[in-house]
Amino acid sequence: MTAAADRIPNLNRLLASVVALRAQVPKDAFSASRLGTDRSGSAVAILGPETPPGLFLTVGYLITDADMIWLTDHQGHTGPAFALAQDQDTGFGLVRAVSMEQLDAPPLPLGDSDAITVGDTAIVAGSGGRASVVSAKVVARQAFTSYWEYMVEDALFTAPAHPHWAGTAVLATDGTLVGIGSLKVEQLVDRRTVTDTNMSIPINLLKPILGELLAQGRRAGAPRPWLGLHTAEFRGRLLVRSEEHTSEL
Repeated sequence: MTAAADRIPNLNRLLASVVALRAQVPKDAFSASRLGTDRSGSAVAILGPETPPGLFLTVGYLITDADMIWLTDHQGHTGPAFALAQDQDTGFGLVRAVSMEQLDAPPLPLGDSDAITVGDTAIVAGSGGRASVVSAKVVARQAFTSYWEYMVEDALFTAPAHPHWAGTAVLATDGTLVGIGSLKVEQLVDRRTVTDTNMSIPINLLKPILGELLAQGRRAGAPRPWLGLHTAEFRGRLLVRSEEHTSEL
């Protein structure tokens, strides 16, 4: 814990909004071989326009194909939940608690992720209160693209990396939610140092699609089309990669 985190008003109550999530996935599910059948991470109680009670935001891969989900609050109380929606374009997942009578998790207001710039302080919080908080710096704002046909425009990159990044809450210093932790990736910082960072999904990507996700479990419209190459930089050269081989451009 750092002085930056301690300056956030009502920090302990804000951290209570972050709960532990555990998902059980059938062995024959499509994603089981790649993502496993027993998944764990964090989820964040959120408050937005017309959001129902007991709504939690997480990263979608934790709940893909899940048939059982449990949420555990900061006091150790556990309750069942169900997957409400997923968005493949952003990577967000929405979970709803069956009953909030068993859970103490006040919803967090959605902040403005566009206002977060490189050099700003961000609090990355997993479930477990202050012991699971990393006070980080935003080291990059840029697009993130990966081979599973996934791209996030203007993703948040923070360092040092949180060791349990899946579904973490990224908080601005005003205590609002500005992102959801997705991955741990290596990032070139200051054009000279490669370090472990967390890639987080900016919360502003949720706002225009939240109503659609709540109403129909997915965003409206056709899926994003993809046609392109998976490239990687190696020793100053740009390479095209595939499952079988790598070729130089």
